[in-house]
Amino acid sequence: MLRLAEEGQLSLEDPIADYIEGIPNGEQFTLRQLADMTSDVAGYTRSTQFTDRFFAVPQQVFTPEELVAVGVSESALFAPGARFDYSDTNYILLGLVVEQVTGQPVGEVLEEQIFDPLGLDETVWPGVSTEMPEPYAQGFSLQGDTATPEAPANATHWNPSWGATAGALISDVADLLAYGRAMGTGHTDLRRGLHRRGPHLHLQPRTLTTAHHDLLGCGS
Repeated sequence: MLRLAEEGQLSLEDPIADYIEGIPNGEQFTLRQLADMTSDVAGYTRSTQFTDRFFAVPQQVFTPEELVAVGVSESALFAPGARFDYSDTNYILLGLVVEQVTGQPVGEVLEEQIFDPLGLDETVWPGVSTEMPEPYAQGFSLQGDTATPEAPANATHWNPSWGATAGALISDVADLLAYGRAMGTGHTDLRRGLHRRGPHLHLQPRTLTTAHHDLLGCGS
């Protein structure tokens, strides 16, 4: 997103309504506010509309539009910019904007802009595929309709489409370390856009005022 802004393909001050219709208060909050979690859009992952459906059949495929619709149905939460509230819906919306602006699937954009320049050969965008590059660890969860403490659910091949651009990536420890170092040190291949400190691109830090502190993370 920051790279596209630096290239002049979009502005962080553009309202989301310039790209996607039907978002409550969409004329009043910006791409910047989506990115720094001060939009008023509810997070779909906190909605029983989503969790009831997902945990019943975790192998099902979700489209980004379906995920956005859940968040939108429970918005607006507050006046845009009034406070911080982590929302995975924000990342889904930003992913849709990236696809619209570039004219490419988001997986291709990530490959070209992030994975290839940093040599992240073991990092992939799965899309709707449940396949994993081998070898891989098994993942278990107490979530899901069939899970119990005595028999947790094997979530290894749950369909990743539920996370989309809010976090549906597969990687290994070495690639995660390489990416973290690039972000933390201003790696040449990421500095353009990702580490630009001009006032028009910098995302300001925010004071956390939400009770949902356990939901904080880094979206893709």
